[in-house]
Amino acid sequence: MDEDDEYYTPKSTLPTLRDQSSDWTWQMEAACDGHTELNWFDSQGKDRSRCKSICHTCVVRVQCLDFAIRNDAAAGIWGGLELQERRRLTKAV
Repeated sequence: MDEDDEYYTPKSTLPTLRDQSSDWTWQMEAACDGHTELNWFDSQGKDRSRCKSICHTCVVRVQCLDFAIRNDAAAGIWGGLELQERRRLTKAV
């Protein structure tokens, strides 16, 4: 495919995880592991405060937040913060 193709999408617009080689073992210790009854990716949902309260007890909260920031996670609660909160945090730094 090239730029003249009607289905062409520049690589820079495709969602990517820049840190694909990352060590994901920290997720096995995450407090959210097993909480499949909660919707971690609906920022307007009813589970938002419960998700955040679970994050605040998590031993890998820093690794989770770091992962979300480094990989531009566009949705969800990561490390106890929603997208807007992560954006404010990265602007402040």
